[in-house]
Amino acid sequence: CARYTKCRSLAQIVALSHGVGGMKENIVRQGRFPMDLFVDAILAAYGIAAVLIYMMLIGDFLGGIAQHPALLGSAIAVPRALLIVGALPLVLLLSLPREISALKHVCVLSTGAIVFMAVAVLVKTPALVMLHAEQGKQIVWFDGDAWTTLKSFSIAVFAFAAHTNAVPVATALKDPRPARIWRVSLTSVLVELAVYVVIAVCGYLSFLGDTKQDFIRNYPIDDRLMLVVRCVYAVPVIFGVPINLSPAAASLLALAQRAMADRNNGSNGSEDACRSKGMLHVIIVTGVLFSCAAVAICSESIADVISLMGSFFGTLICLWWPQRIYCAVLGKLHGHRLAMTLRTVLLAGTIIGISAFSGQLSDFLKFYALC
Repeated sequence: CARYTKCRSLAQIVALSHGVGGMKENIVRQGRFPMDLFVDAILAAYGIAAVLIYMMLIGDFLGGIAQHPALLGSAIAVPRALLIVGALPLVLLLSLPREISALKHVCVLSTGAIVFMAVAVLVKTPALVMLHAEQGKQIVWFDGDAWTTLKSFSIAVFAFAAHTNAVPVATALKDPRPARIWRVSLTSVLVELAVYVVIAVCGYLSFLGDTKQDFIRNYPIDDRLMLVVRCVYAVPVIFGVPINLSPAAASLLALAQRAMADRNNGSNGSEDACRSKGMLHVIIVTGVLFSCAAVAICSESIADVISLMGSFFGTLICLWWPQRIYCAVLGKLHGHRLAMTLRTVLLAGTIIGISAFSGQLSDFLKFYALC
């Protein structure tokens, strides 16, 4: 769709899908689209949600490392809050630069860490499965109700919503032919699916009904292999904060500058504007990091947080917006049967996502009302 419309951002494509003028006029039009502001706000909020999840993972992984007998010893209880706060200076230092293109090389490390985790979990699974068989524990193929299923759906959607940079990546491809774009997209999704299926299946078979929301916390603190896994994965988790915060901070900065320009009627000079832009960036990054750290300290239920965020942001980014974009742009290029099938699937997914968000938001409000 980005190749066909010549759009260079998700916000521009979403603007087209809502009928903001003609396609050609929108592509060449100067300035920001009215829908652009809304999309920037959503993407900024999504980025903040991703930073929150990474801060929670930092507490989990560093906690497991700190309590290993080879370091401080399992008898010493290291507060999770202290680990998260202790990681803040390093994360803040990495997040302050507005240009973090050098961190793109960390993506290779992140992929390698996930694959290494999958292999480690796979290696440890047979022994744990045999232990469960000796204890008479049985595999439960389905457990829970409709709300539990919707929560699982939300987590899956959030995982794939992480690819909001698909539009600039598609435009950056050399020779971005449709077949090449489809091949790159399909390959990346299949690789992710294979790795995550291995981790999910082995993680459940290893602990069955005792599986925690972050199943890495199920492994004993003195497990040497899991210590290596935690150490390896802690690096991309820490770097994941600035990588996800950078686009979110850029969107928040653009929104703040737009509000200031409207208030001041564009009267700021270039030097003052540049100085103000740098100061705003520091304030935004610092505020987001400290806010996410505070929430991460108060909550350890990472699956609940991911499912709530996924049901809202994932439904918008992965289902509703693609459905609108397809109906407005690509649907006209496909046959009637294919177009109707894709529209129906995306619409059905959107309805499920909205239902999941409504239920989880209701449970969230009831929980805090009781508190």
